[in-house]
Amino acid sequence: MVRDGGGTAPAEIRVARRLVAHGHRVRVVGPPTVAHLAAGLDFHVVADTEPAPLAKHLDGRLDGVDIVVADCMLFGALIAATVRDVPSAALMPTVYLADRLVGSTLAAQPHWVRVRTAINDARRGFGLPEVAAVTEQILAADRVLVLTSRAFELPEVCPPANVVYAGPQLDDSPPGQWGPKWTDRPLVVVSLSTSDQDQADLLHRLLAAVGELPVHALVTLGPAVDPAQFDPPDNTSLERFVPHSAVLPHAALVATHAGHGTVMSALRAGVPLVCIPMGRDQYDVAARVRHHGAGISVPADADVVTLTGAIRRVLAEPGYTKAARHMATAITAEDPDRVVEAIVTAVG
Repeated sequence: MVRDGGGTAPAEIRVARRLVAHGHRVRVVGPPTVAHLAAGLDFHVVADTEPAPLAKHLDGRLDGVDIVVADCMLFGALIAATVRDVPSAALMPTVYLADRLVGSTLAAQPHWVRVRTAINDARRGFGLPEVAAVTEQILAADRVLVLTSRAFELPEVCPPANVVYAGPQLDDSPPGQWGPKWTDRPLVVVSLSTSDQDQADLLHRLLAAVGELPVHALVTLGPAVDPAQFDPPDNTSLERFVPHSAVLPHAALVATHAGHGTVMSALRAGVPLVCIPMGRDQYDVAARVRHHGAGISVPADADVVTLTGAIRRVLAEPGYTKAARHMATAITAEDPDRVVEAIVTAVG
């Protein structure tokens, strides 16, 4: 069961493809917005992914299913698995965040209070006891599969025994033909969210920042931003999309919103980062980049001078690149197919 959460769906579809490659029968369920990612897979559309409607949709449709593998925020799928006594695995396509949703300021925010209420409404509809926190519903799965590198995690994070670090699920497509315009300048890649996070103003400031530096900048806009609104400086190329595998081997630095997929791709390539988190899990991902010395963070409302200084600093100090390359060694040593073993053994 796949969620449309920006970078979450591509990672979760890669899990499905790995299972198929290992000979398992897989039925992918998700909203219509992610159907194009599932080409060649057995894909079924579900329109409403709120807990109660999703649980009701799946109830009675799990006959013959050996395990439900669902994004950890698709609570209705996990509830349906419990009701039908089917093993479940919850995918967390980022760093381990469940502890932050228990007794914290974040957990008390209106959004998460509403989420917990929706979960409990769904559970009551099936005669299940209420949960005290969103995390309780997530950790009720037989396995929680964190799709990141354990080496990237903060040392103080100690999840329960049913949590497995299954490794990042990154794009392994062959490198494309893209190449930098100026090979005598360091390449700075600017890659913000593929979904709309109101990033246009930040992009304007980043364009002004890289225009002040002796670099070649590639700015990927994604589908959420209209390129016509920008007037890039002469040292900057604007693209809707360039595969990470094509551009990161040339990059000296990545400036990013700190989406998990972008950060993992950069670190796997040994490229340091300037993180500019804008929300969601991005502050947590950026905190781990800082902890490991592989980059720095600046606020999303940083002015051009601050952004220019941050990029200049990471380019000038070799320790950031050294730390990123150290992380690359750890990430590339991990078996991305470990997620398949973790799911299969959860069937019991």
